[in-house]
Amino acid sequence: MTSTERLLIVIAVAVGVTVRILMTALPAVPLRTKGVKAISDAAEYEKLALNLAHNRVFSRDTAPPFRPELFRTPVYPLFLIPFCAIHWNTTLAVIIAQLLLSLLLIWVIRRLALELNLDRKTAAIAALFLAASPNLAFLSTKMVTETVFTLLLAVCLLLFNRFRQSLKTRDLIVAAICSGLLILTRPIAILFPLVLTGYLIFYLFRNRRIRWYHPAIPVLCALIVVLPWVIRNGKLTGRYIISTAGEHNLFLYNAATVIAAERGINLSAARDTMRKEAAETFGSFDSTDKARFWQRLAIIARSHIMRYPLLAAKVQFLGFIANFVSPISIQPLMIHSGIALPQQPHVFQQAVGLLTKGRIAAAAHLAWTERLSHLGIFAWVVLVVSTVFQLMLLVFCFIGLFTKPSRGLLWLLLPVCYFTILTGPVGEARFRAPIEPVLVLFAAVGLTAVVTCLPKERKPSSQDTSDSP
Repeated sequence: MTSTERLLIVIAVAVGVTVRILMTALPAVPLRTKGVKAISDAAEYEKLALNLAHNRVFSRDTAPPFRPELFRTPVYPLFLIPFCAIHWNTTLAVIIAQLLLSLLLIWVIRRLALELNLDRKTAAIAALFLAASPNLAFLSTKMVTETVFTLLLAVCLLLFNRFRQSLKTRDLIVAAICSGLLILTRPIAILFPLVLTGYLIFYLFRNRRIRWYHPAIPVLCALIVVLPWVIRNGKLTGRYIISTAGEHNLFLYNAATVIAAERGINLSAARDTMRKEAAETFGSFDSTDKARFWQRLAIIARSHIMRYPLLAAKVQFLGFIANFVSPISIQPLMIHSGIALPQQPHVFQQAVGLLTKGRIAAAAHLAWTERLSHLGIFAWVVLVVSTVFQLMLLVFCFIGLFTKPSRGLLWLLLPVCYFTILTGPVGEARFRAPIEPVLVLFAAVGLTAVVTCLPKERKPSSQDTSDSP
């Protein structure tokens, strides 16, 4: 290890720790507000972990009878159990644990860079980029899944890459198990084992050393991991599913955004419209029966998306773009900073609806009046720094895509495309977190290429010296 590389790694660790400590300590807002209240999902995960720790049930209900949870999956609440069981500051304990996981993520990405045959300096630059990410640092101070999910995905990719190079079945099996754990952390990963299988089928025709059974391993191993959870849901509710999250998001965001854009109404009115249609179609149904409640609403939501496919594609595309360009999640940043939120909810989805109609000025005005104009000094500093960082990341990432060293990284575009497309029209920087380490690898290659191309100062030769008077 060269002195330059060693220095970059030390700086990466120092920057990673410092940025996360600053995000935790600043501004002078209660830690629980920053860690739990800033993102509504955090309170739900906390309830699930507390019930698991004290009542041995997986439910968000605060009193018996405990209805089974079908929306959230179990991995992250299980991660939280030790912190909810101890008599200490739970939020601070979780933040410290996630800080350590962030440092482990830096090591994993550096290791992946080296095993992708990038030079050691480029790997160290990738580690520094990752450590400095305001988005990942901000999310590591929140009681949400992103830190655990991003680390699991990075480990999965590291092991899958080892299989690509060595063709050791053991590496593929462990990578597939990680993909199953990804599904049980966030259901958005439900099709990711199929992505790995598809790649291996393509790889099978190019590399005769790969065995015929290798493409089946990701799906089979992930199924083994997920199956007990599916059986649990089936026995408790009659529906053998992983989660209602897909149906939930289809109704609340995808279809609601399409209807709001088409009819010029807000998301709440769009949801009310679909609720009325569901009541007319299925009659009165119990909203406490989550297994069937979301299933029926999703049927209505899907019909609206099929009715306006071009508009739905525009909404999806804008969400796709926002996942890359959004520097940081504004609403959580406002709560983190102690800023009272304006009354207008779902600003991003409404802005997407306006953009699909070509009303760019109206979308910008909405974002300014309902969010940006309310930011304080701390929030503005974080937003500006995040914007500069994201701009640098995208520019160097774009450069890196067209350099020779990145050819061995191109297969990593599969998880980038998968996790970006499936986030839908939500468009928060929070949902970019899993793919940010991969973007960092391309950016590190791009930055190295730029530095290498810079003109170097020429040392005077002996002939130049002899010719001087």
